[in-house]
Amino acid sequence: MKLLVASGAWLVGVATAILWDVPANAAVSFLVASVCLVILSRRNGWSLLAPVAVALALLGVLRVELAAPPSEGLRAWIGVRDLKVEGVVVEPPEARGAGLRFRF
Repeated sequence: MKLLVASGAWLVGVATAILWDVPANAAVSFLVASVCLVILSRRNGWSLLAPVAVALALLGVLRVELAAPPSEGLRAWIGVRDLKVEGVVVEPPEARGAGLRFRF
């Protein structure tokens, strides 16, 4: 049951970051506060499930915020002038649909 709560908290954190674009500095601040709450709960003998779930949710938020943005591929180079591409053609181009495929 604890593993289910922990994984659910992680997924809630990831979904929160994706849907509402939570700033990373806010997530770090709350993460520090939740770690302090875990320490306080440990000393007082309280249940650790809720503070640890909050910490995992905030780690899920940080995971999404710190992830690298997806690559745009060739779209980033469309419209760029004076672009020089160098390479060696390994084999003759293959005809595919309306274009050609080169292997570099």
